[in-house]
Amino acid sequence: MIELSPSYQRARTAFLTAAQVKGYAIENNLLEGYRGIDDELLYCDIARKGQSGNKKCMVISSGLHGVEGYCGSAVQHQLLEQALLENLPSNISVILIHAFNPYGFSFSKRVNENNIDMNRNFIDFSQSIALDTDIKEFNETVFPREWQGAHLSEVFESVYQYRNDRGVAQLQTVLTGGQYHYPQGIFYGGESPQWTRNLWDKVCHELASEFDSVVHIDIHTGLGENGDCELMYLGANQDTVKDYVIDWFGRDIVKIPGQAGSTSKPISGHLASHLDNFNIDNIAIALEFGTQDIDHVLVSLINDSWLQANPDCDDIERKRIIQTVRDAFMTQSDEWQTRVWEQSKQFVEQAIAGLSAIK
Repeated sequence: MIELSPSYQRARTAFLTAAQVKGYAIENNLLEGYRGIDDELLYCDIARKGQSGNKKCMVISSGLHGVEGYCGSAVQHQLLEQALLENLPSNISVILIHAFNPYGFSFSKRVNENNIDMNRNFIDFSQSIALDTDIKEFNETVFPREWQGAHLSEVFESVYQYRNDRGVAQLQTVLTGGQYHYPQGIFYGGESPQWTRNLWDKVCHELASEFDSVVHIDIHTGLGENGDCELMYLGANQDTVKDYVIDWFGRDIVKIPGQAGSTSKPISGHLASHLDNFNIDNIAIALEFGTQDIDHVLVSLINDSWLQANPDCDDIERKRIIQTVRDAFMTQSDEWQTRVWEQSKQFVEQAIAGLSAIK
């Protein structure tokens, strides 16, 4: 099974040690101007291994949604410890990206240092972004116009009324699709490219200059039944590329957000879409591990948005909110951690076999 680290620092140390033992070349990318919850420096670390001239690459990334990095990091560490990636065909390179969003990882937040959901930040900011009427209604009549000084109990009273009137599915849709006009709200995509996006853009240029085909597995938590894993195909050409992804994993396994069988709603500006802008076969997959029901997950994120705007609240309330976020995106039980590993191992092995078969 995987083993969840208690902190970003411990997770990073374990990852770097295991990668170095296995002979990976390490690139340390510092998030300048910020410190972690224990005053530590914050890095996204990239480990690379493979022969020069390889045209295929397996990329496995963690921590795009900060707190979800505890699970993703543990999977990456276990992949290294179990030598699962040591048996790759010699013509396939491996890149492990650890803690895309180190600030959120360290502080157990889903968002980055600017309250931005990094899986909504990959849009063309030179184009005007229309304001959806449902999003406008929610953020101007349900959420407080000013989060600082708002009473958390009143925020939830308003949210629960909306949920009772419209249903959980509508609440999830209006919140999770992404929004670009309310910086204090949740699932805010920002108004400009963030540090994480710029780093991934650099990596994408490198991938496109070196490889013909990339399988990218990005690890997430927070949607679905506890311990279940939804495998989402997120790359372009979903009607054609998806066909051979279905051959790899099975027709009943591969899901498309917003389509039948998926727990995820369609979203804008996600990480996986960015590599589609380059001349490369982008086989982008997300592994989404379930934790709590969607209602509890959304409650944790609303709590955290309130905390972001009210950092001077009492320490008991702060610790309570942090714990609700951690509980929403990881489960401490051996059963959950065992199931996460078993499914991760299976899907990574299937992806390796599929990538090997590409001509």
